[in-house]
Amino acid sequence: MIEKIPCILCVQRNKQFYSDAGLDFSNHPEGVVSIPPHDPDSCAKELREKTMEATGKEVAVVISDTEGIIGLAGSIDIARGSSGIEVLARTFGELDRFNKPKFAGADNIPNELACASALLMGQTSEGIPAVLVRGLKYNKSEKGISDYSRTSKEYRKIFREIMWESISIIGVRRGIRLLFGKT
Repeated sequence: MIEKIPCILCVQRNKQFYSDAGLDFSNHPEGVVSIPPHDPDSCAKELREKTMEATGKEVAVVISDTEGIIGLAGSIDIARGSSGIEVLARTFGELDRFNKPKFAGADNIPNELACASALLMGQTSEGIPAVLVRGLKYNKSEKGISDYSRTSKEYRKIFREIMWESISIIGVRRGIRLLFGKT
């Protein structure tokens, strides 16, 4: 039946969503599959510590994974774990080059690094497993990706709170129109 109906099996593991149940078949020999580490932040921290031990250099580490995100035309690399780098840029309200405050969303630095690195690593036969980024100015942090992730239950609670607050402001009729796209 699955061959007849195109679908993506999404699962949630440790507050993160994975397509294809988190199984990775690409760039593996026939019959071999890999699964993501149970705690990507801990793996990033371990890689960071081993790098410092071997080189004496303090680095930040980001572990990324390619995801086929629904709604996007194509796949994108996202950060699954990080260590040594602040996850969210704290630039909200700071002035831009034209002295206007920035009120847009917070930048997820590990995700941006994952996307940029994916362009260099490639997705097929390139065989480049890691990218070294030099010259990036970043804030150090011991918090990882999982410190900013939420469970689906938490997302539902947040969505409900936003909806109730919105309906209390704009009214039930307009809230229903907004929710169901009725004009």
